[in-house]
Amino acid sequence: MMKNKKHLFILVVFFLIYSISGYAQSADVMSTLSKNSEQSMFYNAIQKTDLQNTLKAAGPFTIFAPSNAAFQNLKSALLEFMLKPENKDKLVKLLNNHIVVGNYDEAKLLMALSSNKNTITLGTIGGVQITITNENGILYIKDTQGGKATIQKPFVAANNGLIYMIDKVLQ
Repeated sequence: MMKNKKHLFILVVFFLIYSISGYAQSADVMSTLSKNSEQSMFYNAIQKTDLQNTLKAAGPFTIFAPSNAAFQNLKSALLEFMLKPENKDKLVKLLNNHIVVGNYDEAKLLMALSSNKNTITLGTIGGVQITITNENGILYIKDTQGGKATIQKPFVAANNGLIYMIDKVLQ
């Protein structure tokens, strides 16, 4: 009986260490996004494109996903235009501006920012550059059109990348 309790204790400790370390993450970024009601508009937009296949691949990806409120702040005519099937290529281009290849967790971002005068530039899979800045402890993302988004929530990890929530749609 004592031996069984010892084995059970070892299994519980192993499971906790395994879970906390992140190795238990089995969901990809698409599955992780699908469970986040605050980013459902971004997820639904991806579903209308072939990007879902890309985001189920090995990655790693860092996604700066706009919140639903960010999408709702777009002019309704623009949003309707982007979601029409005949404008799929424009939608893909817009969504690609939110995706970077690589794992840029908060520690990695802050380290890169501190060694680069609080500014770093990353290339998106859409081929545009986004600039991340640290202004008084708040992380911002600037797009090529001059738009500025705030990273609102820490990243959520998936088995093939990370997802941050931002408050604006990057152009």
